[in-house]
Amino acid sequence: MRSGWTEDWIEIQSATGQLGLPYQTLKRRFKKITGLSPKEFAERGRMARADAMLAGDQLSNKEIAHELGYY
Repeated sequence: MRSGWTEDWIEIQSATGQLGLPYQTLKRRFKKITGLSPKEFAERGRMARADAMLAGDQLSNKEIAHELGYY
């Protein structure tokens, strides 16, 4: 089960270490390329996953919210 934003934050922090860049530098470069902050990008990804899960009709709204870290 995903832990939501916490997992996304850990991945961003890991990337800064692997790239040898301070977080603020990575954040600025990421936004320049994508037009979104890492947080906004991750949130859009979570929403896209929620849409797909809702379309699948296999889980309740509450289960989807919990799975994606909203609840």
